[in-house]
Amino acid sequence: MDLEQVWHEAIQRCKQQINDPLKKAALDVIELKTSINITCSDLCFICNNDFVKKLIVEYVPALYMEIARITDNTNLGIKLLLSGEFQHSQKTDNSNLKINTDNTNPEKTFENYICEPRNTQCCEIAQKIAENPGDGEYNPLFLYGATGLGKTHLAMAIANRIKKNRPELSVLYIRAEEFIRLFVESMAKSSYVDNQVSFEDSILQHDVFIIDDLQNLTKGERSRETFFKIIDNYLDEPEKQLIMTSSKPVGSFKNIPPRIISELGSGVCTEILPPSYENRVAITWQKCKEQKLKLDQPVVDYIAQKIRYNVRAIEGAVKTLKTQSEVTANRITYNDAVKLLSDLVESNSRYISIETIKEHVAEEYGVTVDSIESAAKNKNVSYARSMAMTLANDLIPNLSFKDIGTAFNKGHTYVYEAIKRTRERICDERDDQNAIYNKLIASLNNS
Repeated sequence: MDLEQVWHEAIQRCKQQINDPLKKAALDVIELKTSINITCSDLCFICNNDFVKKLIVEYVPALYMEIARITDNTNLGIKLLLSGEFQHSQKTDNSNLKINTDNTNPEKTFENYICEPRNTQCCEIAQKIAENPGDGEYNPLFLYGATGLGKTHLAMAIANRIKKNRPELSVLYIRAEEFIRLFVESMAKSSYVDNQVSFEDSILQHDVFIIDDLQNLTKGERSRETFFKIIDNYLDEPEKQLIMTSSKPVGSFKNIPPRIISELGSGVCTEILPPSYENRVAITWQKCKEQKLKLDQPVVDYIAQKIRYNVRAIEGAVKTLKTQSEVTANRITYNDAVKLLSDLVESNSRYISIETIKEHVAEEYGVTVDSIESAAKNKNVSYARSMAMTLANDLIPNLSFKDIGTAFNKGHTYVYEAIKRTRERICDERDDQNAIYNKLIASLNNS
């Protein structure tokens, strides 16, 4: 489905949810006088004139959510532009299209990365790599976790710190989709073999190679094979640094040779966990500061309470409120936020209870909920109990170890040790607990 079809479908879905004929007519005007484009991880609403740009503001949150559902992409930022503004931005972007070696966002730094306490070790490793890239102890680095948790920010922070402190080193940051596009372009120019070698050399000339959203590399077989060769070369040269991010762990990828999995496992593989409530409040304030948007504390609390698992969605919420504030020239009230963010909040605030987690885990392990809550010590029940505790810790951020222990008739020390053991297992892609954890995460998020 191309973007024109996506746009039409999103408009139609929004109209189905509205009874007011005037609002339906407004959406018809918006469809005719507005188009959409996705560029630089932003969903751009491109309006023909100022009238339509003001008219669309009320409908942007609902349209954004429908487009996200249709495209299965909830990681997009939002931009509201006039046609001329968009064309100017495209000319600026296209001038650097083929020189893809300096495309990190300079604003993504360690200084403005708000680290969730459970991710402290990961942040410390990232900073050590930034200070001493190529250190065998942390090479390669593989960051994984759900979408929107800050993996890209952390990867770019590493790149920006190296560029600042080690200007003699060459750093290449690239997204998997861009890697495939450049590979295909190089193959189209002349002979396959010559250009494959040339493409590999263009990557290998850099001291630090960062590839983002690695899960998307599964789309191209030849580009995937070339990437494996590049990995081999990077790991053979001790002073070069390889960094990868992905929405899923290495063990869940298909068509990756065991040799490559083993090589990736020889470095550091670490998961980015969802932020706690306190951390989400801090992130919301940070995003407001970046957008130069003043919000009252109740509005910030509302965002942090309702958007629980996706930092990028918090940023999208702040951008939505910023757009509304600019158009109306009024300060955003609590009621404004509830209305404007209703669709965004609905898709990001799904409540998962401990009881739901117990039921899913019991079914997966073939045990009963009663046995998980009991003192039974056989291996299968113990694994199920520890997994349920870990999922409760990951998916219900406000729960303390004491709260989790109470739900399982255990003390907080038992909970701490059980979660620690489970994390060690799920960080090893060869352990079956890794696959079980990811399967349960997916089923709980879709329940």
